[in-house]
Amino acid sequence: MKSLESSRKRSGIQLAVMTASVLLVTYVETMIIPAIPLIQHDLDTSTANVSWILTVVLLMGAIFSPLFGKLGDIYGKKLIFMASLLIYTLGALTAVFANSIYVLVGARALQGVGFAVLPLSLAMIPEILPSDKMGLGQGIVAGSAALSAILGLIIGAWVVQSYGWRSAFLSAVILSLLLIILSLAFLQPSKVLPGGKVDYPSALALMGGVGFPLLYLSEGAQIGWESFEALLLLIVGVIAIISFLYQSLKSSNPLIPLGLLRERNVLIANVIAFLAAMANFVAFFAFIYLAELPKPYGFSLNVLETGRFLLPAVIAMLIGGILAGIGTSKIGPKPIIFAGSVLMMLGFVLFLVNRATVFDLQLDAVISLGGMMPSLVSVVNMISVSLPKEFIAVGQSVNTTLKSVGNSVGPVVSAMFMTQYTVGNTELPSSVAFNSMFLLSIITSILIIVISLFISNYRLGQPQRESKDLQ
Repeated sequence: MKSLESSRKRSGIQLAVMTASVLLVTYVETMIIPAIPLIQHDLDTSTANVSWILTVVLLMGAIFSPLFGKLGDIYGKKLIFMASLLIYTLGALTAVFANSIYVLVGARALQGVGFAVLPLSLAMIPEILPSDKMGLGQGIVAGSAALSAILGLIIGAWVVQSYGWRSAFLSAVILSLLLIILSLAFLQPSKVLPGGKVDYPSALALMGGVGFPLLYLSEGAQIGWESFEALLLLIVGVIAIISFLYQSLKSSNPLIPLGLLRERNVLIANVIAFLAAMANFVAFFAFIYLAELPKPYGFSLNVLETGRFLLPAVIAMLIGGILAGIGTSKIGPKPIIFAGSVLMMLGFVLFLVNRATVFDLQLDAVISLGGMMPSLVSVVNMISVSLPKEFIAVGQSVNTTLKSVGNSVGPVVSAMFMTQYTVGNTELPSSVAFNSMFLLSIITSILIIVISLFISNYRLGQPQRESKDLQ
């Protein structure tokens, strides 16, 4: 009995350490958003250059997550998790002393590489929790990430105003070092894949296949979507993806076995992750602009007020994530994703007819974003259950990368609507722009509902597949 209680306590501590690590990286990312104008002024740089301190993190995280996931499967998730956290700490420390925008962007690139802590945390949960608690653990980690992002926005404005933007990075260094110590002390060693190797040519091709299209999405508006430079990014990206597929087919030890794509639940989980992430960012863009636009087009809220305005919705996301994790453990992902997507769709429908006051907007956000979390949490569980243990980390990393792509597509689509539909001769987005964004989110919700019908449902406790089934 004592042994069981001790094991549960240790599992709880490990989950807390991993959750805290995810909280840290998402908290710091939104914490520096209010500091961007100050950074631009202090480092005497352009708006285009300073925007890279956000873009490069998303880009590097998406590029390196699959590689670090594979390394975690081979050499142990704890080791690569701690290495990722150390790289993140080094990036934050460099940012504290950055004396130019180029040094700061380089520091942020290191922090982006360290973002691999998120998929690695999700991949370690099946190793530290029993199968009936795995969904709950994944829901806590995913839901906490949403909550910390908004807390970072609220607290970040106060910290930056009181102590300067370098203090945000300094706090990240201190917290990261503490988490490294806690990880070393409490995280159990992960299982390794004997004789495993990394197919580096395949990894390099995948980096290009992800990185160049993401560069196109992030820079296309500035350089022109149909310009030679933009189209070249897309062409190189397509060539890199073809090279990755070719390399994976001929390699005896590919970075990601293409058999993963033949696994129904893995394919569905990745498609839903992309769609939900895209809808999530479209919705957040609409919420923030509606909150901050001057009256009568919006509600004239400042950054702090907008953070408080979004707080109920983010709490709903945290609760929704935890409930989705528990529900997935009890009845499987299919009914949970279906029900959550229906709720998400209803929330977006409400946006079309019920946004006259701040409270109306908050209520709509609570319903839609709370309903969105099952799609973001249950797919994590689907990846963990559908893959052999030696491929869970790389599988979670690919899923995270597709979420990053969805996160990149969302703002681009939102900006397209907001520039196409404006009020008179102004640059202010009109109600048609917001209606178009919410209509797109409704269509996305319906797509997820339909796709969820094809999920092969399960209940936790069923044995995982062997790797030979994926060959």
